[in-house]
Amino acid sequence: MSVGGRIIEIGPHVLRDADDPAYRRNVIRIWVVDRDGGESIVYVEPAEELPRIGEEIWWSSGKIFFANDHCRLKKVGYSRSA
Repeated sequence: MSVGGRIIEIGPHVLRDADDPAYRRNVIRIWVVDRDGGESIVYVEPAEELPRIGEEIWWSSGKIFFANDHCRLKKVGYSRSA
């Protein structure tokens, strides 16, 4: 699985927990494709400034970096293969 790539989709998403039907967390889902064609999904906390489709991001230690590492978002949970 990648730790970054070019954004191909971005939008609001609600995380749910199968063990707790009342649990809901509003996040932003970012879907990326890496240089080898692998796709990954990562979730971030909503923020005023978000990257755009076509922009490259990468993540490490609970943060997502974009805009040539000048901007950061807080990662929620784990990334996963798409």
